[in-house]
Parts: sequence; structure tokens; C-alpha cells
Amino acid sequence: MAGTRGGRRHRRSVSRLLRDRREGRPAGAGFDAIAEFPPHRHRAVWMNAQTAGLDPGFAGVVTSYRAQVIQSLKRDAGGRTTLRCVFPSWDNTARQGKRGTVFVGSSPELFGYWVEAMVQDTRRRLRGDERLLFVNAWNEWAEGCCLEPDARYGTQYLEALAAGLGSGARLPIVPQDRPAFTDVEREAQDAMDAGELSVERFGATPPRDVSGVSVVMPVYNHERFLDRTLASVAAQTLAPCELVAVDDGSSDGSAAAIERFARSAPFPVTLVRQRNRGAHVALNRGLALARGRTVALLNSDDEFHPQRLERMVATLGDDAGFAFSDAELIDDDDRPARGDHAAKLREATARANARRRSSSRCSTATSRSRPATSCSGARWPTRSAASRRSRSATTGTTSSRRRATRGSCAFRSPSTATGCTAGTRCRRAHLPG
Repeated sequence: MAGTRGGRRHRRSVSRLLRDRREGRPAGAGFDAIAEFPPHRHRAVWMNAQTAGLDPGFAGVVTSYRAQVIQSLKRDAGGRTTLRCVFPSWDNTARQGKRGTVFVGSSPELFGYWVEAMVQDTRRRLRGDERLLFVNAWNEWAEGCCLEPDARYGTQYLEALAAGLGSGARLPIVPQDRPAFTDVEREAQDAMDAGELSVERFGATPPRDVSGVSVVMPVYNHERFLDRTLASVAAQTLAPCELVAVDDGSSDGSAAAIERFARSAPFPVTLVRQRNRGAHVALNRGLALARGRTVALLNSDDEFHPQRLERMVATLGDDAGFAFSDAELIDDDDRPARGDHAAKLREATARANARRRSSSRCSTATSRSRPATSCSGARWPTRSAASRRSRSATTGTTSSRRRATRGSCAFRSPSTATGCTAGTRCRRAHLPG
């Protein structure tokens, strides 16, 4: 067609299409929308020199998956109808050999975080049937890019995708069913579970690239307390590396209070919104996103002692899985409340240990793990604990209640526990009287 009138029109159309694509104007070329197709148009952060064991003859690119996610989050779709796209991982050396491209640092957790962010972005910008999110790809094996279950991760990427898509669902808020007073035994078990939850969710320890303390805070309808709760985190003598807050379908202004705090917070704040699914699910989600080597748990109606993180981290040696503190009980008016918290924990621990010794439901894998060591015979509630991830191999699910109904149980095994005096102020409504 070269030299013909039709050929000239064709060349002009192609030129206009390419120009409009560069300038982000799909309508000018007769199209309704632009669909992203990562990792194309990714500004690679070269990591070849920092990659140990790389073949000297490798002429391709080693880059960061995390950097790709950050670029995607920062990309402004403007007024265009842009359909977002994510990919789980990328390594096309099987196809490209020594000229391939490898994204390092990918994980189901980070992929799920990216999906959730793109779902929220799509909901904010688009309406109706324009709300589409693409995934590259289902089974692009030669590119190392697939959602399909494999031997290494199983169904973890599919689980992460489902969780991320679920974050955008518009469902009615279900009132949370929780007792007026906390079940101390369940609190003790939850504290033991906390160090293993992120391991259990996907079967492998997620990458941890921050050496500091992540504060994880499940939130449910505590707007009236949150200003003081968040201020107690900001006032720490040892600043955390991040705060991860998971709003569990609050019907008050809890999420807005966290957003206000995040604008001036002296550390990164991650706010995750989900429909009401209960405290265990919210806690699990926060732990999956936490990047710090140490995790401190905080209820959204409690307050940290100013030196809590500093003192608890100081007590954590290489062989310690948990540090814990006592708690000062206060009522809704900040008045001291009566109650022997430590005594109730000791009683609960004795009963829990007796049941574990007599239990015959533990699988072979879990029974090889050692039971956790406690200080002065007491386990501690989650609000009083800071934990390091244990490397012990365990099985089971993420809450004691679900574990019991599924007919298996798992010991948690940090090697030792240590204590300190800088604790937490806890609302009496969530502690035994």
C-alpha cells in the first residue's frame, strides 16, 4: 500500500496513535481506554552490581519488584480512562537467556498489597463496567510470571489476589460479636500465635527488609480513643519503622482519624480497610504487611508507655522470641481500674498447658515443636507483647478457635521470653474484671 492514498491514511493513523499514546490521549486515536501492561514502561532500578552470585556474562537487567510496585502506586492516571494491571513476578531468562530481565523481591504478600492498592485506585477513578483490573499473567511460565499454582508457592498468589479483590467489595457492615471482657486464655494463645501468623498464612517467611519495629494495630470503632492511642506511638523514645493499621469495617470515624494522623506522622503509616471480618483476620492482615524484624501489637483503644518499644527491644536477645510487660488497667474515663491482670494470666496459662499436655490432636509436625517458654509461669495478652518471628516449622491455622474446629493444634515456640516494666494502658472493657 506504500505510496497509495490508503497507505498514507494508514501511516497517518499509526503516527497519530503512537503520539496520542505517548501523550496519554486514547480518545484521539478512536479508543475508549488505555490498558497498562507491566512490566513494560517500567523505569528499572538496576541491581546487577548488588546481586550476589550473578553470572559475569549476564547482560540483562536485575531490578526491584518493590520499585515496580512503588512506581505503579505513584503513577497518576490523570483524567484518562486507564485500566490498571499488576503482575505477580518476572524472570524471563528461560526465554531470553543472559539478556533477560529479572525482578527480585517479589512475594505473594507484596503482590497482594499491590492488588489491593490498584483496586482502591480503580474504585476511586472509574464507575460501573469500567472497573477492570488486569493481571499479567495466568501461566506465562517462560517469563516467570504466573498466577497458576506451582510447587514453590502453591495457591499463595491466588489467595493474595482474592484478598486484594475482596478489599474493594461493598458489603454491609456486620456488627462484631465480641464479649464485654476478653477471654484471657484466648488472649494468651493469640500472643503465642502472633510470632507465627505471617509464616502460617503462606507457608514461608515473607521477606523482611526493615530492622526496626513495626506497630500493628487492628481497629474497630474506636474513634474516641484513637487520637491518644496514636499519640502514644508517636511519642515513643524508640520510633517505630512503621505503623500498620487495619480498619475492620468501622462504622465511626476511625479510618479518618488514622488518615489525619498519617499526614504528619514521623514514620510511614499503612491503613488497610476491609469489611468486618473479626479481630483475628485484621491482626493476620496487619502482620502479613509488617516489614519490621520486631512486631509490637497495639489495640486501638490502648496507649503505649513512652519507653515501651525502647525497653522491650532492649530485652530481646538473639534467643528471645517475645518480650512482654504488665498492663495498667483504665476505664473509659482514664481512671485506674481494679483487677489482678498477672494473676489471671498465670491461672489461664496453667489451664492451657494442662490441656496441651493431655491433648492427642497434635499432628506429627506440630508435636516436634517446643512449647513456648513463659516468664514467671504466665503468658501474656497481645497488647502486652512484642515478638520476633520464630523460625520453627508449624502447621495449623491462624486462630485457636479455627484450629480447634479443624482438628489440629500447634505449639508456638519462641525459645525464651523476657519481661520489662514499661507497659501498656489498657481499657478495662477488653480485659477481665
